Amino acid sequence: MTHQRDGARHFVKISPTPKFFARETRAYRQTAPALGPGSVPRLVETNPRWQALLLTAVPGRGVTSLPLTPARQRAVHRQAGAWLSRFHGGPRDLSPQDHAEAAAEVARAVHGAERHLESAEDLIGERERETVRRHAAELTRLDPLPRGYVHGDFQERNWLFDTGPGRLAVVDLERARPHAVVFDIVRLACRPWVGRPDLRAAFFEGYGRELADKEERSLRCLAALDAVSAISWGVPHHDPEIVARGHATLARLERGDAAWASRSPLSPAPRAGVRRERWHSTSAGHSPRVRDVPRHGRRKAVAPTAHRTPSRGPARQEPAHPLQGSLSAPEGASGVLRVESGGLLMVRRARSGREW
Repeated sequence: MTHQRDGARHFVKISPTPKFFARETRAYRQTAPALGPGSVPRLVETNPRWQALLLTAVPGRGVTSLPLTPARQRAVHRQAGAWLSRFHGGPRDLSPQDHAEAAAEVARAVHGAERHLESAEDLIGERERETVRRHAAELTRLDPLPRGYVHGDFQERNWLFDTGPGRLAVVDLERARPHAVVFDIVRLACRPWVGRPDLRAAFFEGYGRELADKEERSLRCLAALDAVSAISWGVPHHDPEIVARGHATLARLERGDAAWASRSPLSPAPRAGVRRERWHSTSAGHSPRVRDVPRHGRRKAVAPTAHRTPSRGPARQEPAHPLQGSLSAPEGASGVLRVESGGLLMVRRARSGREW
C-alpha cells in the first residue's frame, strides 16, 4: 500500500502471467469506469514489462471477515447482483471476436473436465465421474448461452464492504473476459447460497432478472465442472476445504433435479410426497426460511437451516510507502518495483493469479 501527498491510497499489483495482466488491464480501462466511483479500484498506470498495475484503493473490509447480520448479508448480495449486472453488460457490448472467445471458453470448460478427472485419479469415485461427464455433455448441448463480460472469480472473498455507508466494492479483475454470464454465478450457488435461498433471491433482485431455464441447467453443469476442478486442485495444494466443497457439490447434484427446481439450485431436494415453500419470520432481522409441506393434509414444518456466521479476522495491515512518478524496476529484480523517487515497494506475485 502506498500514500501520495494528497492522501489517496494506492497499491501495486503484479500479475503472474501476461494473460492475467492483459485481462485485468482491459477490464479496468474499458469496463470499470462505468461502474461508478468507489465500487471498483481505478487504474492509474501500468508497466507491461513487469506486468504491474498501479491501482487506487477502495474502502471496506473483506465480506468474509465481517460479522454481518442476515439482513446485512442480503443487502450485500443485492448490491453484488446490481454490480455484476452492470459489469456483464449485454451481447451488443461484445465484438465478434469477444463472442468467439466466449464460445471458446465454454468449450474449454467442457474439455477440461476429463483433464481434471484424470488429475484427480482415485479422489473421485465412479459415480461422481459419471455425474461430471453427464453434465459436461449436457453443457455442450445447451450452448450458445447468453454472453457478456464476466468477472471470472466472482465470490465473497473478492468483495469489500464499507459498513459505514453500506457500500460494496469488488476487486481482482484478472480473470475478467468474455464468457457465458452464468459462469459468474457458479461459486455463489456452490458456497454462500447453499441453505440460504434468501441470499440468492436478494442477489437476483439486484441483478434485475432471474436466470432463464437454459441458464439454470447450465449452472448445474458448470457447478459439476467447478467441483471436479476444485478437487483436482485442492489435494496437491493441501486445501482440504476446497476438496470438501467439491465433493459436497457433486453429492448435491447426484441427488437429482428436484434440488434445482426450487430456484435454489444447490439446496437439498425436498422429500418425496412434499412440496417446498419459503416463509418469513415475523421477527425483525430474520431471513426467509424453507419448510416442506405435504401435498395433501396437514402441514409439517421442517427446522430451518442455521445461518453460517462468518469468521472474524483482523484486517490485514499494509506498510505505507511514498509513491511518486511512474513505475519502473531495476534490471534483474524479481517482485520488486522501484518508484522514481527512489523508494522500494516490495510486492509478492499472485498465487494462481488470485492475490498479491
